[in-house]
Amino acid sequence: MRFNLVEIIEAVSGRVDRLTPSSFVDNVYIDSRKLQKNGLFIAIEGKRFDGHDFVIDAVKNGASALIISRDVPIIPKDVTVIRVKDTTKALGQIARFHRMRFDIPVIAVTGSAGKTTTKEMISSVLSRAVKVLKNINTENNQYGVALTLLRLNASYDVAVLELATSSVGEIDWLSSVAIPDIVVFTNIGASHLEGLSTPEGVFREKFSLISNMNPYGYVIFNNDDFYLRKIGDIRISQCKLSYACNASAVIKADDIRTDMASGIVFRVGGREFFIPKIGIHNVYNSLAAICCGKIFGIDQNLVADAISKFRPLSGRQFVKEIGGVTVIDDTYNSNPVSFLVAVKTLDELDVTGRKILACADMLELGEQSKYFHIQAGRQVAISSIDAVFAIGEHSKYIIDTIIRENTTINTFYTDNLQEFIYELNAYCKEGDVLLVKGSRGMHMERVIEDIERIRIFKDEKEVDYAL
Repeated sequence: MRFNLVEIIEAVSGRVDRLTPSSFVDNVYIDSRKLQKNGLFIAIEGKRFDGHDFVIDAVKNGASALIISRDVPIIPKDVTVIRVKDTTKALGQIARFHRMRFDIPVIAVTGSAGKTTTKEMISSVLSRAVKVLKNINTENNQYGVALTLLRLNASYDVAVLELATSSVGEIDWLSSVAIPDIVVFTNIGASHLEGLSTPEGVFREKFSLISNMNPYGYVIFNNDDFYLRKIGDIRISQCKLSYACNASAVIKADDIRTDMASGIVFRVGGREFFIPKIGIHNVYNSLAAICCGKIFGIDQNLVADAISKFRPLSGRQFVKEIGGVTVIDDTYNSNPVSFLVAVKTLDELDVTGRKILACADMLELGEQSKYFHIQAGRQVAISSIDAVFAIGEHSKYIIDTIIRENTTINTFYTDNLQEFIYELNAYCKEGDVLLVKGSRGMHMERVIEDIERIRIFKDEKEVDYAL
């Protein structure tokens, strides 16, 4: 995709330090290692890196234009140099400019949990009828959303973007870049409280997305959610489309039946749908996708087929068998909302062996961290889970709470990862179900990797369904 440098300068309100005869660049990069000939390199200043340190590498790799915010070493005369105050903001401004070059609908998905799975499921449904651009994995922050939009070209019919936030103002900025026509709210709960303080703060932050969307677009929301159901009473110009399992809604699931060996069957308006995944939260994800299918007029048979063949990304309750133990990999991230979902998923399973939860800290909860880990322990204490293994400073509160409230649950706690893995592996027996959960920063995927390595089962195979 070609970009006119004059238009880019205007989009970022930049000052030209040097303008070469070449008036076009072929792509935009923030990673000098990925740069190709005649590219534009934006020197992003992040918490752990500074793109200005890699300007020379970028030029060597083919950059013909640079966007910088401070002085850098001597740059060849044949390279255009544009100076701005904030290079990260400039990245978003270019992405917004590029997004406006295309008259296609943009769908923005946000919420405290389930964003990525919902985004993927919506994309799967819409892909049955149109070509979809979407975030790669979880490119959902100020860098990822912009880079996703910069991949937009004339071959795409719709863009489905996941928008995340950890502090006030981020959703407002991301939505001003994406300018969505359709907004999907999954749920609201205690997530990123260090920056957003309370669930009410989370709701206000997420709902700010509305201010930058198409005034004649669609707002899709979970009417079973305590906070999101308020949208029904808020006066907005957009069309509202609600979904639910319990409350009244435009798109409502009923006759929900779980087959532990295969997945969930439910009905919407008399039409039967099947998800090859266990857990009521996946019904909600499906309902959001059904709503989008309805807006785009996609045949219900195509929608149902897409949902029935959906598979999750790694780390999102993906199921595999390791030496007779069914392992549910839920290691991508954890917060009070997704932790409750994990507990409910494990609680609902009908297994021949034991139900084992291996968990680590839920991060970014600020001063309320102890409270939410105690609440997590209470959720486990009233479940049918047989054993809990925990690691991490805050997860000690989960174990202490379980010991106080349900002595029938076996518990183990340590702050040593090697000991944690050894004891967990030794405890697991054939027929058991092990769900592994923890915030991204706790790197719980290593637990699954090491258990696989320790057991060395040559007959290990991936199960042909996923929760």
